Amino acid sequence: MPPARLWLIRLATLLLVLFAFADTLEWLFIKARWRSGSVGCGEAGACWGYVYAWLDRFLYGFYPTPERWRVGVVAMGAIVAGGLIWLERRRLRYRGAFAVVAAWWLAGAVVLKGGIGGLASVELDSWGGLLLTLTIAATAMSGSMVLGLIVACARLSNPPVIALLGRIYIEFWRGIPLITVLFLAVSLFPLMMPHNFEPARLVSVLVAFVMFYAAYVAEVFRAGFIALPPGQQEAARALGLNDWQVLDRVLIPQCLRRSIPAMVNVLISILKDTTLVLVIGLFDLLGMVQQSLRSAEWGRFVLEGYLFAGVVIWVFCFGLSRLSKRLEMTGH
Repeated sequence: MPPARLWLIRLATLLLVLFAFADTLEWLFIKARWRSGSVGCGEAGACWGYVYAWLDRFLYGFYPTPERWRVGVVAMGAIVAGGLIWLERRRLRYRGAFAVVAAWWLAGAVVLKGGIGGLASVELDSWGGLLLTLTIAATAMSGSMVLGLIVACARLSNPPVIALLGRIYIEFWRGIPLITVLFLAVSLFPLMMPHNFEPARLVSVLVAFVMFYAAYVAEVFRAGFIALPPGQQEAARALGLNDWQVLDRVLIPQCLRRSIPAMVNVLISILKDTTLVLVIGLFDLLGMVQQSLRSAEWGRFVLEGYLFAGVVIWVFCFGLSRLSKRLEMTGH
């Protein structure tokens, strides 16, 4: 299709959308109130002053205000780690990428929790808002990929006992709803710990998310392994590589590349399912929105609150999809 005609189609589509949603756009932007304060807010348009008034809670939850600089440090570390993995992806390979993510996660956990190195300790129950959402998502994504890769390799291994254990793990976790797993994690998991030791709810939730989604990630990796031509293993063994070297240098790198589209679907599901922690008393982004709607001053701005939470989650999900598209195009 000629470029001029393509641009005409895009322009016509944009005009059609503007015409069809004229009233909605007027409510969202033109007649919206952007200043803080609830007096006269929301009478004709959206009240975005409500979001401004609660923005700190939406972002940090109950994290202490003097210590919020730590969140910025961890966010900058995530950008640096992601940039390092992207720029050095040819040399780092998958093991190096996993090591960078693990180093960032451990350093981020130490900085956010504190208690060492002169940093004041921050209780895990005070974490909330977008900080809690991204903490659960990042931990579940990275942890489930590592554990899922191990389970997938076990599922396809030659010893029947190991393969059976991998299959049992996958079928067990896939057959339980996540909400049930979360309830069991905060009620039964502490009972398995030594006497007088009760892990924080957030720790139990992180473990539950990793173990639950590792089963789905394992199936994604298993499909990637099966899709590889069997001749590659034979050629690698003909070159003198042992089973571990074949797996490490030939099979896993190609499996990871082939699994990108399906893997992104799982990662997006993880990000959206973080909202379920609200039912066990943790206040993520959606939980903080619901907390704000209980106040007498802002309780009537339900639509604005849910729109804000939905747009934020959509932005992160869209970013994951675009990143996967870029990885597919580069082939790495």
